[in-house]
Amino acid sequence: MADPQRFDLHIPTITIVKILVTVLLLFILVRLWTPFLLLIVAVLLAVTFDSFVVMMERRSIPRQIGVLVVGLIMLVLVVLLFGVVLPAMFTDIAALLVDLEASWGQLRKGALSHSPSIRHVIDTMFSAPNLDVRWLQTPLTWAQATIEATGTVILILVLSLYLLLDGRRLYAWMLSYAPRKHRAKVAETLPEVQAVIREYMRGQLLTSCICGLWVFVVLTAVGVPAALPLAFLAAVFDILPILGTILMTIPAVLMALSVSGTAAIVVLIAYLLYHVLENYIIVPRIYGRNLRLSTLAVLLALIVGGSLQGILGILLALPIVAAYPIIERIWLQDYMRSEVIAEHAALAGATDTQAEDAAVDEVLHGR
Repeated sequence: MADPQRFDLHIPTITIVKILVTVLLLFILVRLWTPFLLLIVAVLLAVTFDSFVVMMERRSIPRQIGVLVVGLIMLVLVVLLFGVVLPAMFTDIAALLVDLEASWGQLRKGALSHSPSIRHVIDTMFSAPNLDVRWLQTPLTWAQATIEATGTVILILVLSLYLLLDGRRLYAWMLSYAPRKHRAKVAETLPEVQAVIREYMRGQLLTSCICGLWVFVVLTAVGVPAALPLAFLAAVFDILPILGTILMTIPAVLMALSVSGTAAIVVLIAYLLYHVLENYIIVPRIYGRNLRLSTLAVLLALIVGGSLQGILGILLALPIVAAYPIIERIWLQDYMRSEVIAEHAALAGATDTQAEDAAVDEVLHGR
């Protein structure tokens, strides 16, 4: 009887150590995921305001003074948010909650009296345990939420100011890990990637402001209560594709039902109309121009980024997609055919429809 074959598996000690270190780093990353997200937001803010600080430096103003001015601007915005906007929102919400039961009773007798199926669905929603809003009437709830939000915002702003102040030193410290032969490429890549992130942040701020203003005007014109909180909610949820539209539309339509069925229909149409305009006209125009992306690339980046990582994915999707041509031109040109680089450059450099059609035709026919 033949002896069974025997296999000896030898794993080097260094391989085991690398596996253990990788697992440990992944564990630390998971545990520190929330601070990491805050750091990402702080980096985005720092990159956004860095151009302002650099502009002041060019006018012989010390960088410390420029960072101080940015800090004062941020402080004013925080004071306006937590001292003016949020108290007004809380006042509206408190008044709404006081009258919510009476308004809902009137609504059931009026607008929904001829729609028993819709009334049954909404009654079921309001009676669900996870949709109980009575806890919102507790002042301690608002105080706790305000303190937590204020602490988070202040932490992000402080981190962004320190990044503005010591960002170059930190960048040099991190760059020391890179081989010297690659540092010229890193130095060439960083300013262009910063420009992409800066334009994206400005574009997101612009689209959120447009959304909030549209909602506030529509709800005020229709006479829907709590127009300011709903407008603020819309501006925040505007960051989320598809899901954000649902989250901002449902509360507005429900509040409009307390006015009349016609008001609810008008609000629903206004919300849907705006998001059609935003998705197919406003967002592609703003991001497509500033980040030099096609309309399809913008829409796909928003959908994929939001699906993979929610708000953070959306914040990073467009800059990553827009930064790819930079990475390709600087880092991948030695590994790709020269024809690919040239054709991509021709497609990206088309400034109008005629030039774009000509470039596409040349690429398709291999000329």
